[in-house]
Amino acid sequence: MAVIRALEVGKHNVHSYELHIKCKLDKGAIPIRGSVLLPTPLSKSTSILVFASGPLMNEVKNAGASLVGGEELIDDIAKGHQKLDKFDKAFSTVDIYPSVKSIARTLGPKGLMPMEKRGTVTNDIVKAVREAIGKFEFKADKQGVIHTGIGKLSMTETQLQGNILALLQEIRDIYKLSNQKGKTIEEVVLNSTRGPGIALNNVLTMLDKLEEERNLLEMPVTDGNQNRNNPTPTSAPPTSSVVRGGGSGAGISSVAGSSRYPGVGLGGREE
Repeated sequence: MAVIRALEVGKHNVHSYELHIKCKLDKGAIPIRGSVLLPTPLSKSTSILVFASGPLMNEVKNAGASLVGGEELIDDIAKGHQKLDKFDKAFSTVDIYPSVKSIARTLGPKGLMPMEKRGTVTNDIVKAVREAIGKFEFKADKQGVIHTGIGKLSMTETQLQGNILALLQEIRDIYKLSNQKGKTIEEVVLNSTRGPGIALNNVLTMLDKLEEERNLLEMPVTDGNQNRNNPTPTSAPPTSSVVRGGGSGAGISSVAGSSRYPGVGLGGREE
């Protein structure tokens, strides 16, 4: 991290940290995609459009939605009176969704058409909006590599590390849901907008330790002094460690040389 910052001196508020993650990709499989709530969001302002009506409108607005409306809003969009360029995401309640479909050809090309399978059509619209404000979406390319921003150079090392671990943990969890075994994350490389790549050789080991802590907390307690059906954790939950842990460079090291990323050593290892 210090090396990257040195090469980006004077531009901490402009440039970003980028993460490149080589994921397992079986022949014929669809590249992994998903979303995660990062401990330190990358953007302070996510503009959300919501289709809803009635008393719920005020609740959704208070949850952080930029614009909330019902049939009148749908009509304005259909007539071209409401601009959509500033919105990042859109949600709809179930009851008004049939009307939203009438403007699908307008919303779709802008990536704003709510869809049930993506969880953007829901009756729990307040929760959905709150999560969306801090939710970070990722997707691997055809080679199974996720290329994504993961933080700003103005972040502390603890904040950056928390974001990296949260993303990697979510990727692992997605693979577990599909019963994937073996090495699911092969390589992890960090770089800045203009800086060289640095292999995160120890980050997967750190992730292993956090998973071990989480698994221990989820195990039933057999000690007679505790109720095995309602165990009391004896340590902070792993997610707490991810947010607060760090120190000065914990788990981050660099190695030079790589055929895939110029000037990068890939510290991938068996999981």
